[in-house]
Amino acid sequence: MRRLAVVAAALSLFSAGEAHAARYTLEQLIAKVTAEYPGVLAARESLESARAQLSQAQRSWAPSGDINFWMTGAGNVRCADAKGYSSPDKATREANCITTNVVDLHGGGAGLSLADQLDNIAPTHGIALNFSLSMLQPLYTFGKLEAAAGAAKAGIDAAKGAVDAAKADVIVNAIRAYWGLKWARAARDVLEEGITKLKEWVTKVEDEMESSNKSNYTEADLARLKVALDNAEVVLLDIKRGLAVAVTGMKVLTGDPQADVDEGELDLTEATPRPVEYYEDAARMHRPEARMLDAGAQAAHWWKRWKFSEMLPDIGIASSFSYGYAPSVDNPANGFLAHANTLGASFALVAHSPLDFGVRLGRLAQAAADERAFRERRRQALGGISIEINKAYADYEEARQREKTLGHGEKVARGWYNIVDRNMSQGITISTDSRELTDAARTYFDFRIRHLQAILDTNMALSALHRVTGVE
Repeated sequence: MRRLAVVAAALSLFSAGEAHAARYTLEQLIAKVTAEYPGVLAARESLESARAQLSQAQRSWAPSGDINFWMTGAGNVRCADAKGYSSPDKATREANCITTNVVDLHGGGAGLSLADQLDNIAPTHGIALNFSLSMLQPLYTFGKLEAAAGAAKAGIDAAKGAVDAAKADVIVNAIRAYWGLKWARAARDVLEEGITKLKEWVTKVEDEMESSNKSNYTEADLARLKVALDNAEVVLLDIKRGLAVAVTGMKVLTGDPQADVDEGELDLTEATPRPVEYYEDAARMHRPEARMLDAGAQAAHWWKRWKFSEMLPDIGIASSFSYGYAPSVDNPANGFLAHANTLGASFALVAHSPLDFGVRLGRLAQAAADERAFRERRRQALGGISIEINKAYADYEEARQREKTLGHGEKVARGWYNIVDRNMSQGITISTDSRELTDAARTYFDFRIRHLQAILDTNMALSALHRVTGVE
């Protein structure tokens, strides 16, 4: 009883786990992977990076420059009244300040004690502060900034194509996982049905051979059935292995440990018949790789323009401001800022031109050659895309026609199999050769599995055709 209770509990847990399994339809599976698959997310982040590069290029028109602030020690430099006036009052002394003791120090240190001279040499009596600001506002760059923005926009177009390509790839993988899992289960069910029927036939043949001395079956007939049974079981093992791999692939693809497909049957994906020319025309507009090639050509063009503009000067407005402050240093004859050592500003129209024209000419020639090379590679790639389209179209047409033929053959084989099975179940002596038992079963189940495979191949070929053309 305890063992039965444990088994019942285990079965209940298994059933509960199955109840919580996420069963995706094909549309739900595609929506999930295109929204959450790491490859798609990475491509989207690359698109954000490309947009940030465009933002950088557009902001290059803003002023650029530097802000500096520094602090250091300062000496105790005080006023030495040249008029001979000396007052203990600091404000009065500074108001009449003409020279400082630095003048005396440069003159040999007359009037200064050794301590005063050392104070000027080693600044330990205060701090000196300095603040400076320099800016350059570009006015005209002969196309440098426009070229940078154009190249960045081409980068965005290429990144958008990469996102679409990542989505298209993961959609193909999702379709393969969805239909592949359904095919593996359908093939498993077919083989299990065939194995059950073969076991039933083996039992009947054995019973007839044991109960009658005039049996229509021989040892060879029985051996033939048993060999067919063993072969079916071996094939079933391979199908179950593929099924386990397909289940794992579904979980990895979705990132969901409970992922599974819906209960629908393996069936053909509906598609409107179209000529191959339709797909060739569609690919030029919709296939992500074709759009990425166009974006690459634009980027190469803007890169060449950028290198050309580097041969020309930049025109802008340069401005600067500086302010220095040392409270331990008296400023002679200042009047309004007793301790400001420096205060200045400048404003100028500037033109900057490179002098390494030889190097820049070489870069321009390289960029021009790169543009021509990319243009030819684009032509080559578009030709390769055309070959891919024609191959995918031929694969789809072959799979579609094969599915029709195998579907018809399965129906005929099913009729033959039903006749043989009915005769066996009714105990009717088969008038034909005893090989008909295994032949009928083998033919039917072979056609059935091949038909399922053809359905899978047709769906996958259609998916591949959509992938290489960029259309649904």
